[in-house]
Amino acid sequence: MLVLATAVAAASGPAPGTPGYVVPWNRSATDSVVDLDPGARGDRIEMSGKLVAPDGVSPMAGLEVYAYHADARGSYSDAKYPDLNRISGVFRSGPGGGYVIRSTLPGMYEGPPHMHLDADIPGKGRCVWFVSFNPDSASWPLPGTLNLPPRLRASDEHRAVLHRDPDGVYRTRRTLHVGDWFASTTLDSFRTELARKYERAPWRRRPGADSSPPH
Repeated sequence: MLVLATAVAAASGPAPGTPGYVVPWNRSATDSVVDLDPGARGDRIEMSGKLVAPDGVSPMAGLEVYAYHADARGSYSDAKYPDLNRISGVFRSGPGGGYVIRSTLPGMYEGPPHMHLDADIPGKGRCVWFVSFNPDSASWPLPGTLNLPPRLRASDEHRAVLHRDPDGVYRTRRTLHVGDWFASTTLDSFRTELARKYERAPWRRRPGADSSPPH
């Protein structure tokens, strides 16, 4: 199931609704490597691979992709900001379509641990995808997912098989064909409203205007 969720700023930055705050999907990305939960304790994952363009052959270079997922308890948001997710980030795919996403292991939320991805794909508009994680037999069980069975291989691009390396990080490689991602015509307008709420109001309003936040 896709969850149209968004993300909270890191604790060290401006808080949502204060001057200087930028919603996570509006932040610029120049690197093909991103850490969605830097400095956090817990089991770590790393998904790397490449993006393939809608033609099904060419590498998808220079695409900004927003990635997010639930925390270890399966929760996306903090109680103070229930319409914003906590663990997220943006990367820009490399010249060969390459990417590396590092984070903490997601918890169970309506099925296996999973990560959401979305991007404004040329010729397609805003599109979304998700990748669910299962362990291989050597890495079973994943922490907090005792009943989640191991897999030998991923059956499609919605799935990835994690292997626990000697350094303790659960890693997987995944090629993703962005031409298969699902169009989401309402997501941009939804995020525009959240950006208006948390980035632009009320201190940027003209003097004398109503300073109440938009609904």
